[in-house]
Amino acid sequence: MIILDARLYNTEWKVVTYINLETVDDNFRTVRNYAQMSADFCKKHEHKFWVNYNECLNNIRQTDRPIKEVDDLKLILKTVNKERK
Repeated sequence: MIILDARLYNTEWKVVTYINLETVDDNFRTVRNYAQMSADFCKKHEHKFWVNYNECLNNIRQTDRPIKEVDDLKLILKTVNKERK
């Protein structure tokens, strides 16, 4: 006859995630600068006859909103991080 000892523990797991915000800032700055250069290019050629001008304007609209969302999320993350210290 084999008797086994089983014990149950009530444990709580906490997940800790590390994000290097300097790397995020550097990468995002690169994306934002590229988006700004693209927008400047479109605006520079605004008054010229250019077949792809409408697509250029659409790209500006499609990138502005996600960039704003990432900016907002970064601000929230930094605020939460400061409150924990």
